[in-house]
Amino acid sequence: MGNFRCRAGGNGAPDGVHLEWTRTMTLKQDQLASTIERALRERFSRGFHDPRISGLITITTVKVTQDLKFADVGVSVLPAEKQALTLHGLEAAARHIRREIMDNVASRTMPDLRFIEDNSLKKQAGIMGALEKIKTEDTSKPTWGKSDEKPDGEKGAEA
Repeated sequence: MGNFRCRAGGNGAPDGVHLEWTRTMTLKQDQLASTIERALRERFSRGFHDPRISGLITITTVKVTQDLKFADVGVSVLPAEKQALTLHGLEAAARHIRREIMDNVASRTMPDLRFIEDNSLKKQAGIMGALEKIKTEDTSKPTWGKSDEKPDGEKGAEA
């Protein structure tokens, strides 16, 4: 079965094989997920008539289950206040969205779409904001000790 990958390591396993297995998607799953993601991005760019679906909607990930019956779609919504309502609207429209993107997905079967909240972009934005704050605080202070010293250790110009 080509859908599991083994990590090398000790643990007394034969030939240095680590006993922990991690699941990876097969090539067919990867291709289907990529095609679904592309079709969803195109569909989302046209907008929705449902008033529950609003805000800046970003598709972060698409993962297809091993049996190809479900596609888990990671969705991030900004502003955060609209996330729950938008996710509710997307779940209600999942069958309709699935039907609309079927033409763009060349597959015998089309997985059912499950929309999942993904906060990774918000976390990343928070980290970037904190780093920017540190950077602005750091640049407001001189990088060397006294005002008459230069950064390379030379003394200031003497008159």
